[in-house]
Amino acid sequence: MLTLTALLCAVALWLWRGASATARVVPPNQPPIAVLARRLHDRATQRRRARRRERETVALMRALAAELRSGAPEAAAFAAAASSATEPVGSFAPLLRPAAAAVARGASLSAELRRVAATPGAHRLLPVAGAWAVASQHGCPMTRVLDRLADAYDDEDAVRADLAASVAGSRASMLLLAGLPLAGLVLGTAVGAHPWAWLLGGPTGWLVCLVAAGLDGVGVLWARWLLRSRR
Repeated sequence: MLTLTALLCAVALWLWRGASATARVVPPNQPPIAVLARRLHDRATQRRRARRRERETVALMRALAAELRSGAPEAAAFAAAASSATEPVGSFAPLLRPAAAAVARGASLSAELRRVAATPGAHRLLPVAGAWAVASQHGCPMTRVLDRLADAYDDEDAVRADLAASVAGSRASMLLLAGLPLAGLVLGTAVGAHPWAWLLGGPTGWLVCLVAAGLDGVGVLWARWLLRSRR
């Protein structure tokens, strides 16, 4: 039992070291498994927010291109595109309005776009900022550039979705195989074999439990690496 607890503490510590200062604020005396679950949940939430911001960036490009195509000046076009942005949780829309106000006061639009692009998930604004700086110097129109960037990012998202669908079956198989040992223990308990008593009742069971958990974890990490390499 001590070995299993030590393993859980080690995994929680490994995830804890990668957490931000805000994510490390947890209630005192929280079990390691709770810390592990919270860290995994935070990572998943950050990935979802980053993907949402990527989609919002493409929508902003198209809205900005439409405003410019209608003849609106630079500051007014950016203000209109920013005002049309939605505000779900994790959106960078609240950052666009101060940026639009700064541009209306005479600030550089490319500089404001770079500032907003520093937000996690808004990195797609960096090419827009660079192109805008060049276009401002040479007087080039930005509508076609914005349209092409938006189309390119839409194609990238479509390819990513196709890849995610192609590996969905492999990911499901990975999760199923990873959970089979636990399912075997539950089945053994149901038929009266008492596997938990043997696994947690002495050094031999602890060693088997530790080796099994380690091999299962290595298998999951290896499968995740293989799936990511396909993407």
